[in-house]
Amino acid sequence: MEKRYILGSTNNAEVFNKSTQYSTNTGSMEQDKTKYTTRLEFDTTDMIRFINDRGIKVLWESAYFCPCLNKQTGQPRMDCPRCHGKGIAYLPPKETVMMIQSQEKGTNYMDIGLLDTGTAIGTTLLETRVSYRDRFTVPEVLMPQASIHYVSEERIEKGIPMYYDVKEIEYIATQDGIVPKDDYKLENNRLFLDKKYKGQNVTIKILMVLRYIVSDILKESRYQYTKFNQSRPKFENLPQKLLLKREDVIVTPAPYKVESGIGNDIEAKVEDPKATPNKPNISNIGGFFGGAFES
Repeated sequence: MEKRYILGSTNNAEVFNKSTQYSTNTGSMEQDKTKYTTRLEFDTTDMIRFINDRGIKVLWESAYFCPCLNKQTGQPRMDCPRCHGKGIAYLPPKETVMMIQSQEKGTNYMDIGLLDTGTAIGTTLLETRVSYRDRFTVPEVLMPQASIHYVSEERIEKGIPMYYDVKEIEYIATQDGIVPKDDYKLENNRLFLDKKYKGQNVTIKILMVLRYIVSDILKESRYQYTKFNQSRPKFENLPQKLLLKREDVIVTPAPYKVESGIGNDIEAKVEDPKATPNKPNISNIGGFFGGAFES
């Protein structure tokens, strides 16, 4: 005859689940034995060598909030020599090496033009501690970039600010055709046009240095306690994993107004680099999509 087992009975000797009961004196002792799992350590020396071999030279600039902010409005000065109206400035660059992967153009149709959101993944050296909003410049890589601007009287006088590191102007065009090189000049990253172009729209094609803004840190603090060949455990930082975005998603609102008076508090709102540019209700974020022209 088949033997029966009763579930859930704590007093029955024939209980089926005896996870909390021991039939021998050694059962509880065996349960208390420390269990070890297989431990994996990263060879940080090889990791550093791999990043240096596969990485590219970059200039790393630590970001900080510019002190030009107006204490009443909380907005930066448009004519600030540090942040150039962005509200975020950068410390002097440091040369380092970073691996950049998964680079994509990431274009989105917005109104009558395109927005380049270009994302990438960055892997830093072990001891490089990067923060949100920091900027990386890849000086050996040039990228094309197009923009359109309204030429106002103020822009004739003060110049059109070029927020990128412009290395070459490929062409400037109006409705009537290509603008001759004698009719414009680039000084201090500002474009000055001849006064005969006042009141017109100009489209500009430039070659700029590739720059990325840290929009998020996917792996902020990776670490390990190294024990292999160590007399005592050694704490070591591991590389950070960064989400990078092309600098051209960092836009400021237009129209850009510069007063002739000295000391005027010229201010602009700042678009946070982590905020998504895909907001149809925002009509003043510059570029092709609503802010380049005067209302």
